[in-house]
Amino acid sequence: MRAVQTHGTPMHSQPMKTLASLKTLLSRCNLPTLSLIAFLQRAPVVQTVVTLEDFVVESPIGTLLKSAAAVFASLGAINSMAGASTTLTVSGTGGTINSAGATLTVGTAAQIAFSIPGSSGWSDPAGSWTATGVPAGMTVDGSTATGKISGTPTTATTATATLVVHSVSGSYQQSYSYPFTVTGSAAGAPTITTQPVSQTVSVGSSVTFSVVATGTPTPTYQWRKDSTNIAGETAASLALSNVQTTAAGTYTVVVTNTAGSVTSSGAVLTVNPAAAGAPSTPPSSGAFASSPTEVTVTWQPPVTGTATGYKLERAADSGFTNALTTFNLGASTSYVDTTAAAGTTYFYRLSAVNASGASAPTAAMQVQTPASVGGGASHFVNIATRAFSGAGNNVTIGGFVVTGSTPKRVLIRGVGPSLSSQGLSSAEVLADPTIEVHQGSPVIASNDNWGDNANAAEITSVAAQIGATALASGDTKSAALLITLSPGVYSFIVSGKGGTSGIVLLEVYDADTANVGSSFVNIATRADSTAGNGVTIGGFVVSGSAPKNVLIRAVGPTLTTEGIGQTEVLTNPVIELHQGSAVIATNDNWGDNANAAQIMTTGARIGATPFANTDTNSAALLLKLQPGVCSFIASGKGSTSGIVLVEVYDAD
Repeated sequence: MRAVQTHGTPMHSQPMKTLASLKTLLSRCNLPTLSLIAFLQRAPVVQTVVTLEDFVVESPIGTLLKSAAAVFASLGAINSMAGASTTLTVSGTGGTINSAGATLTVGTAAQIAFSIPGSSGWSDPAGSWTATGVPAGMTVDGSTATGKISGTPTTATTATATLVVHSVSGSYQQSYSYPFTVTGSAAGAPTITTQPVSQTVSVGSSVTFSVVATGTPTPTYQWRKDSTNIAGETAASLALSNVQTTAAGTYTVVVTNTAGSVTSSGAVLTVNPAAAGAPSTPPSSGAFASSPTEVTVTWQPPVTGTATGYKLERAADSGFTNALTTFNLGASTSYVDTTAAAGTTYFYRLSAVNASGASAPTAAMQVQTPASVGGGASHFVNIATRAFSGAGNNVTIGGFVVTGSTPKRVLIRGVGPSLSSQGLSSAEVLADPTIEVHQGSPVIASNDNWGDNANAAEITSVAAQIGATALASGDTKSAALLITLSPGVYSFIVSGKGGTSGIVLLEVYDADTANVGSSFVNIATRADSTAGNGVTIGGFVVSGSAPKNVLIRAVGPTLTTEGIGQTEVLTNPVIELHQGSAVIATNDNWGDNANAAQIMTTGARIGATPFANTDTNSAALLLKLQPGVCSFIASGKGSTSGIVLVEVYDAD
C-alpha cells in the first residue's frame, strides 16, 4: 500500500533580512527578475517578498507580488497537513484483509473499513473518503471518518484501488493505493439439476420433496404450496409428516442467489383418504429402552376399527425424515427392536393396519438407549399389574425391593380413567385412584391427582422417556409419584378415593435405567381377581443382554395365614405367561411342575414367603427368560374370583 502526498512540504518561516540588506538586494535586481524568482521559490521567498511590501507597493509589480503572496500562503496551509503520517488502519470480514491488501472470493460478501488514527495530526479531522478502482460488485461508503468498501465480488480480478481521505473542511487530503485480489468463478444464477417428484400417498403417511440446485454464490430455497410460501421451509428438502387430505396440492421451490432465481417444476401431492374399513385410530402405545441395544414397544389395539397387524417406524428425528426404518409386525401387542445402538436417541411411531389400509400413526415416541447396563447383567426395569381394586381387604397392594449401593429413581402410577381408551368402559375403571408409598409402616409419599405434584411436568417427561403410555388428555384423576428411593423394601397401596371400586393399572418403573448401581430384585402386587375384565393382568421387562432366571408366583390359599378370610382369597389361581401373543408357559398347581422342588428351594433362597403346607393350589413358574417384555394373566380356575398375590422375583 502506497501513500501519495497531494502537495509539497509545508512552509517554514525564514529569518527576516534587515531593511538595508533588502534595499541593497533590490537595487541589484530588476523587478521582473524578482517577480519570477518569487513564483519559482517556495513559501519562504514569498514571505520575504511580503515583508518588503512597503517598498514595492507603488510599483506595478507590487500588485503582482501581493497576489503571489496570497497564493503561496494558501498552499502553505494545505501543505502543513499534507505532510502528515501515512499510517492507515484496515479491518474487515469476508476474506484475508489487512493493511497490505485484500484477498476476496467471488460470491462471498465482504466489508473493509479504513481509518487514520488520530486524523494523522491534522488540526481539522478526517471527515470523508472517496475511492476508485474497486472490484465489481462492491461499493464505497465514504460519508464518515471511517471509509467502507463492501459488497459481494462478482468477477475474479486483480485491481488496485485509489483511496483518498478528506478532512472535514476539505482543506486537507491524503491518497493511498490499496490492492485487491478476487479469486473464484464469476457469479452464476441458480440451475436446478434435480426437480421435485410428484407423489401419491395415503392419509397419515410421510412425504419428502427434494431439489438439487447449483449456483454461485450458494443459493437459498423457499418452498411453496399452490404458489404460497410455506413458512420456515427454506431447506433443499421439504418433509411432511402425518399428511391429511388438506395437504394435497402442487409444491414448488424457488431457488435464489445474488445472480438470479429459478422456480422448480411443480410436484403434485395426491393424498388418498383412508380406505373404508381401515383402522380409524392408532393403537395406544409406548416405547422404552429395555437394554443398550434393544428398544421395546408395547401397545393396545385401537379403540375403533379392526387391526390385523401393525407397522412400526423408527427415525432419528421426530419428523421421521431421516433414515426411516420400517418394521411390519404381526398381530402381537409388543415388539423388541434388536437393531438399536447403545447411547442413541430414537423416535418410534406405530400404525394399525388391515387389508383395507392403515390408521394414522401415533405421535412420536422418543427413546434414549443407555450407554451401558453394567457388563451385560440383566435386571428388572418395570412391572405393571391391571386388577380390580375394591374396598377394605380388596384394595390393590404392591411391593418391590431396590437392591444395590445407590438410590434409584422410581415412577409409580395408579392409572384409572385412561383405561377407558383401552377397551374398558368408564363404569368399569377406578375413577379416582390414590397412592400411598410405605417403607415399613410409615407413609413416605402419597398422591391423589398426579397433576397436583410439584414435579408434574417432569413426571410427564420422564414417563415419555421410559416408555410409559401417556395418560389420556382429560385424565386428571390418575395418581403418580416420581421419587428417589434408597435401597430397601417398599410397599404401596392403590385404592379408590372415598372407598370407590374399579379396575386400575398399577405400574412401577425404573426411571434411571442407566444407573446400574441399584436395581429391582422383586416386585409384587396383591389384587382382587374377578372373572372377565377383572382378572389380574401383569407385565414386566427384563433389561440387559443375558438371560435371567425368574420366579413367578400367583399365591391364593396361603394368604389366609396373613389375615385374609378363606372366602376372600382366590382358592385356585392359574398363571399364563406370554411373550407377545404367544403363551410360553402355564401353571395351575405349583406342585405339578417338574421342578417343584427347585421352586421351593429357590423361593427360600431369595426370601419368598413359603407356601402354606396345605396350599397345593397356588401357581408358580421358575424359568429362564431372555431380555424383553413378558406379560401374564393370573385368574381363578373356573372363572372364580378372590384376592391373589402376584410375585415376580429375580432368581439369579
